[in-house]
Amino acid sequence: MRIEIAEVDWNDPVGVRLRRAQEREAADSPDPGPASEDADTSVFLVATDTRSGRPIGCGGVRAVDPATFELTRLYVVPAWRGRPVDRPLLRALEGAARERGATALRLAAGPGRSVPADVRAAAGYRPVAPTGPAAETGPGHRYERVLAADSAPSAADRP
Repeated sequence: MRIEIAEVDWNDPVGVRLRRAQEREAADSPDPGPASEDADTSVFLVATDTRSGRPIGCGGVRAVDPATFELTRLYVVPAWRGRPVDRPLLRALEGAARERGATALRLAAGPGRSVPADVRAAAGYRPVAPTGPAAETGPGHRYERVLAADSAPSAADRP
């Protein structure tokens, strides 16, 4: 299995389809969580299965301030969950944030949030107090990872 992760425009048709699928799933859950504010997404990535050419996931980050970015979404299509897609996608988002000057990436977990606990822990995210836009997004927990300049993805994180 190989995946390719590429930055696409927010209005890219493949990205739009993946976001709509994620939003439909969230709407069907008992507690969909807060609506996502994506108008200010700084980077949007799409993961594709290179064998079939099918899109299998997406993710986005936005700048909270020049040194801190926040994960706005991380989604893997149901048929691909449990396979190594979410970790490489998260690492690619971290890299994109770092390239834009971020020294930390924050994410929220709780109702309607899609970053599994094992992925957060393995990626080195630690609990923090909510700040910035995350402080206003309702219940859940906030996590942060310091993005060291030399923190390239490990072999375990590569697709």
